[in-house]
Amino acid sequence: AFLVQMDPYVSDVHLFVNNPSLSVTKTATLTTDNGTAGVADAGDVITYAVSVQNTGNVTLSGLSVSDAMAPGGTVTCPSTTIAPNATVSCNSYTHTVTQAEVDAGNAITNTASASANDPGNNAVTGSDSTSTNVAVASAALSVTKTATLTTDNGTAGVADAGDVITFAVSVQNTGNVTLSSLTVSDPMAAGGTLSCTPTTLTPGATASCNSYTHTVTQAEVDAGNAITNTANASANDPGNNAVTGSDNTSTNVAARNPVIGIAKQVGTTVDNGNGSYTTTVTLTLENLGNVVLSNVQAVDDLRGVFPSPVTFSVSNVQATGGLTVNSGYDGATDTNLLAGTDTLAIGATATVSFDITFMPNGVPGPFNNSATASGQGPGGGSTTDASDNGNNPDPDGNGNPGDQGENDPTPIDYQGANGA
Repeated sequence: AFLVQMDPYVSDVHLFVNNPSLSVTKTATLTTDNGTAGVADAGDVITYAVSVQNTGNVTLSGLSVSDAMAPGGTVTCPSTTIAPNATVSCNSYTHTVTQAEVDAGNAITNTASASANDPGNNAVTGSDSTSTNVAVASAALSVTKTATLTTDNGTAGVADAGDVITFAVSVQNTGNVTLSSLTVSDPMAAGGTLSCTPTTLTPGATASCNSYTHTVTQAEVDAGNAITNTANASANDPGNNAVTGSDNTSTNVAARNPVIGIAKQVGTTVDNGNGSYTTTVTLTLENLGNVVLSNVQAVDDLRGVFPSPVTFSVSNVQATGGLTVNSGYDGATDTNLLAGTDTLAIGATATVSFDITFMPNGVPGPFNNSATASGQGPGGGSTTDASDNGNNPDPDGNGNPGDQGENDPTPIDYQGANGA
């Protein structure tokens, strides 16, 4: 046993106990916030600040601070020794937000860790973390499609049959996340699919697709509707969700303009030696418009041509160019030369011919004759023309066979006719 003799002059005894500790405070501030306010977009800059306080009762030495966001992973502090209650403010450092971080959609979280030694060379540690929210994912794309008449041989500025429309398509990422696996389709493109570069688009980036063409058909002009079609784009966001967009173009076609022209020519008149005469009449019909003509008809009424007491008869009615003759045509009770069920293509010509044998019975002539042609265009538009003398329905070539001087009647004259 030990006997402790207390000094009667000492009132109490205080024992000193080492209590080393430190506290880390880390802050994160968006010092560059060019995108969505208050949250991190790609390219924004986060500035970090770290301070370390000695919250114990002994001096700490050999202070070191690490952070994966700091250059080299180490934070530089102006002092490595900290007295009790003292605080060391370390150098700030920055991190530029990446597109990959925004694409991931998670808050940007990281930790600063501090370590120092107490007087007994024991490690004393502490840490603090920050979390910076990234912008909410907003996936979007925009499609731009243009249509240009690169071959415009007909009516200027509108599509005629045979004209060529060239299409161009571009796709822009208008969202804030990366889009991948871009595909673009258009029924006007070969195979219905476009080739575009690149197929992965970061926000703001644009893919250019190969141009493609369409040759305007006669059927499209006949229909009379604008040539409209759509390019559709699709890509995947970082969550593999489809993001789509589209754009369309509309190219006006030339106004439907059904025009038919007719010319009439008489051959040599032959004296049959019995008081009658025979000649051959040839009608030339031409489609001068920009649409196919249907129900094509030629009418030649001979009753007004040969006045009484002149008599006449018709024979040998023939047609070319796919036209069907009306076998009942007689120039009097039936004046339609054609069946009226046939078509005439754009720019096409056809002829109708027949022989007239007439008995003048003392009427001297000449007998002036005009025929008319008619046809119907798509959509109900119709066209007619009175014949011009000769074999050219449109002598001045301007596409309008009804100009002044282009509807002259054709004379049938028998004076001086040669014998058969």
